[in-house]
Amino acid sequence: MTSKKILFLLRSAPYAGSKAYETLESLLVAAVFDQEVSVLFADDGVYQLLNEQDPSGIGTRSVGAGLKALSTYDVERVYASTQSLEERDVSITDIELPVDTLNAAQISALIAAQDAVISG
Repeated sequence: MTSKKILFLLRSAPYAGSKAYETLESLLVAAVFDQEVSVLFADDGVYQLLNEQDPSGIGTRSVGAGLKALSTYDVERVYASTQSLEERDVSITDIELPVDTLNAAQISALIAAQDAVISG
């Protein structure tokens, strides 16, 4: 089977429903099947990257804990929108894992280089 370049575009806040966690699970499944998985956090999705998430008060799983599994699944192309980070006053020191920040032009080039883009 030929691997495909798949970009997962995470745009949802981490605990505004199940979308963020379900998208994270989907990207891990794609990685298991040896696809070339990239992840881009944009819009409210950048909140998924914040350190020290504790959703125990709302009775759900931690998206931050799931993100730590990315390297285990060889997902090493992890990006965040510079504009989204700035608009939400999130700095690199607030982020759970290492990411490369991309401007709008770089995001457009990343998207254009993919075989598929899955938004969540």
